[in-house]
Amino acid sequence: MFTVTESAAAYLSEKLSEAQAPEEMGARFVLENQAVSIQIDRPGPGDTTYQHGERTVAVLDQEVAIQLAGMTLDVSETPEGPKLALIPGGEEGELEEEEDESDGRRRRGLD
Repeated sequence: MFTVTESAAAYLSEKLSEAQAPEEMGARFVLENQAVSIQIDRPGPGDTTYQHGERTVAVLDQEVAIQLAGMTLDVSETPEGPKLALIPGGEEGELEEEEDESDGRRRRGLD
């Protein structure tokens, strides 16, 4: 299972607010040539979403969710400031999954 720490969810929420993204849009994780990039996008059917409060902060399609299974998204401090980091394994700060019957998407919110 892909997990997102509370720190990473708060970081994404702040960055999405700075970009003036609507609350229903999140950071979509995209795999290209075995590298992960992020794009602001609306969740679609079959996507897994991660919430921070009322804001959607992360969006993964089924393929990306499978590829990132067992990884944890966290924030690391660097000389340039905080940056998102994918860390193998880990369960601390995991976001809790919720099933939404209305649109078929899986949502995860902070405990």
